[in-house]
Amino acid sequence: MHADMMDVEALHATARLVHAKTGGCCTAPCGNLCGSPLQTALGGLPREARIADVDVAYPILGIVAQHYAGLETVGDVFTELERRADEQEARQLADKQAAAAEGAQQLNGPSGEPTEPPTFAKSIRTPRFAKGTPKMRQVSAARGRTLPQARARPKAKLGARAPTTPAPITAAASVASPVDASSSSITSSSTPSRTHTTKRFTPDEDRQLKRLRDDENRTWHAIGATLGRNRVTAQRRYELLNTKGEERYRRYTPEEDQRIKQLKEVDGLTWKAIGEDIGTNGPSVQSRYLGSLKNNVLACRNVVVWLRCLCGERQKPESRLQAREGSRRGGPST
Repeated sequence: MHADMMDVEALHATARLVHAKTGGCCTAPCGNLCGSPLQTALGGLPREARIADVDVAYPILGIVAQHYAGLETVGDVFTELERRADEQEARQLADKQAAAAEGAQQLNGPSGEPTEPPTFAKSIRTPRFAKGTPKMRQVSAARGRTLPQARARPKAKLGARAPTTPAPITAAASVASPVDASSSSITSSSTPSRTHTTKRFTPDEDRQLKRLRDDENRTWHAIGATLGRNRVTAQRRYELLNTKGEERYRRYTPEEDQRIKQLKEVDGLTWKAIGEDIGTNGPSVQSRYLGSLKNNVLACRNVVVWLRCLCGERQKPESRLQAREGSRRGGPST
């Protein structure tokens, strides 16, 4: 530790000395010396001068005594420095040659013959953030072009029956008796159909559905096959018919329309109460009133409105009470 501190002090002392004599041309901004510090410090002295007699800083003398023991003159120090520099260059050159020889041996093998470079499997996956066409897509497109039949063939579902080739029809089998034809038609009609459809039920289908279930006690599979629907659709339609009547979107008679207007505009009942009075539900009555009856109202409870007569003219009652009394007598007077 003491020797290292002496070396540092010697370098700083030499840098200050040379910097003062040469104007700083031999030193770097950080204080580093150009070349060897000893060569810089002893460069201005004669070669035949003795080390013990030269006028240099004491750290320089300590470095010479520690690292170059036995040397007496300045020329001996320079000679030793040159020899050590040559040895260092020779050592570096030998290390480079050894590294080159080792690399050539790994490439050519132990026998000296050149070997093939190792091959590594390349992934067809597209690297992340790649801008080119994905390799996997190119490979898939190439396979699809070479195998058009395999690409066009649909995938078979699990548990599905394999397609069978129809047997050729012979002349004997083509002629069938009327009895066979009738039996075949009966068999085909009685076979349950698995067709799924989204068409609405007609009134005839609703009546047929109730007859098949209530009178004949058919199963839901048989009912769905007869109506061309599945069992779930037939069962839900049957439940709807039993809870909300035969028709979901019923047709209102003129008497029912007049009753709806009377209960809503004069009596001011709620939609639920009006639906119970008419025999249907509240939303259906509300839709009927807002869609067809609101533009031709009798009278409202809280506002005075114009009344339209059968002749096309309109009359405005003097008060709400007059409109109510007129409606109670059988309608407003024209």
